[in-house]
Amino acid sequence: MSVKLMTLTYEAHFHDIEFIKEVTKKSTGEKLEKKIKIVASTAKSVTLALSDHANDEGEGAYPSLTTLEDKTELSRMTVVVTLQALKYAGIIHYAGTSKFSTSNYTVIKKKLIEMASWERKSRKKVVKPLYQEDLGSKATLPQEVKPLSENSKAALPEPSFNHQLTNDAEASLSSQPQNTKKGDGVDFMLYGMKLAEEKAAREGLPVDVSNALANFPAECQKPARLIYQKFKLIPPEKPKSGKGGDFALWILGINQILKTCGMYKVSLDVAFDELYKNWNKSPFSYKSPQSFVGPMQSALAHLEIKNADENIEYASQSSNTNSVPNPMPRPLTLKPLRKKTA
Repeated sequence: MSVKLMTLTYEAHFHDIEFIKEVTKKSTGEKLEKKIKIVASTAKSVTLALSDHANDEGEGAYPSLTTLEDKTELSRMTVVVTLQALKYAGIIHYAGTSKFSTSNYTVIKKKLIEMASWERKSRKKVVKPLYQEDLGSKATLPQEVKPLSENSKAALPEPSFNHQLTNDAEASLSSQPQNTKKGDGVDFMLYGMKLAEEKAAREGLPVDVSNALANFPAECQKPARLIYQKFKLIPPEKPKSGKGGDFALWILGINQILKTCGMYKVSLDVAFDELYKNWNKSPFSYKSPQSFVGPMQSALAHLEIKNADENIEYASQSSNTNSVPNPMPRPLTLKPLRKKTA
């Protein structure tokens, strides 16, 4: 994170970026030229997100697309097109692929300094007046509403506290069961809350986190718990509809993590331990389980290479220690033949 670079980005006056992009029509395969326009606010937002990951010289900005989505609240397609527009305008430069298999960008510091001297682009708001007789506008001011009189048929009823309860109403209220007896719904709810608190205490988790984990599918609960314990990323609550939102994104990301562990044939504990070791060397913020996949694959690939090297070294050492020189052959001793007696 570079505060200096982010300050330059804030001070720079961004303008709308227009460029021509070549697209291919899916139905016919015909190549067409499409005019793309990225507004200044979108361009500045993505540049700020990149500056948050770069050094003071603008180098080393390689966040994933998911991270840029989370930081800017933009869709993935908008982020991709905005990156193309920033490259076209000379604000950023593509520097290759990072060690995490993400695109590595350099924010051009000189360009930001130059943009600070540009004239700020103002956006005028055009508001049509509500009432215009000359233009024949159909929109007119609302007419005065006539209040209802007390004698009107549509008059509202009197407040309920002015009415006396009848005997029938009192009887119906008194006949309704009250949830005050032991063993009723209130006690059951309190008992459930107590069980949830005890479970959270055993797991060493806050109650809200423990409850959120319980809503995940069984195979996703342990990865979600490790994500919270290692990186303090709080799992989302299950939506009322039962699907969608951050809850669905978490399940999708966790399934990718499980797939990665299966690919490298390691347990979840080993995978998260290796990821945590690498994260401690250069800490940065994770936004969702999907952002763990790339770094985890890189960490497990390094672990696989390390284990292979250790196995080769161990095999060579064991072959040297177990090798025994061939013993010298013993000389043969010939016994004299006995003479046969007649």
